[in-house]
Amino acid sequence: MRIIFLILIAALFAGIASAGQNDRIKLRVSGYVAPKCELKISETSHRLDLNTKTASRARVPLDINCNTPFKVNLEAQNGHMKLQNRQGPQNRLVPSAVPYEARLRLPVRSPKPRIIRRNFKGKGLVSGRSVSTGNGISAGRAQLVLKTIPQPRRFYAAGTYKEVIKVSVTPL
Repeated sequence: MRIIFLILIAALFAGIASAGQNDRIKLRVSGYVAPKCELKISETSHRLDLNTKTASRARVPLDINCNTPFKVNLEAQNGHMKLQNRQGPQNRLVPSAVPYEARLRLPVRSPKPRIIRRNFKGKGLVSGRSVSTGNGISAGRAQLVLKTIPQPRRFYAAGTYKEVIKVSVTPL
């Protein structure tokens, strides 16, 4: 045991002595940062004015923070704003679904800043849609705009209309 201890001490001093003879040292350092994506929405409920003959819009700011390329997934429950509770007499001839479009604006860096824009019909979101940033990472606040599609010479049944759209982000 005493011999091993002396050999270790001798090896330590030999290493220090030889280190003084070199004027360069190679130092290798490595690390790893895990891919991460976060999505924050300040407001999860937005009201549209459906009493107008023109399009109504809701702008939803999306705070997306991803340190790697990512995709945004959109999925709608109905594909239209669906009547929840009918007021007044039941009439199947009066429409109870308000169509809409969804527009996604997504700023990215790849390495230069650019903006990805995609438009979807509400019906197309029922099966889910994804938007990839390619090799870009997030570069600011994204925005989802929902816009009703006016139907000429049409009026809708009285009541409350709703739609649920799931938004998620995942690293590529």
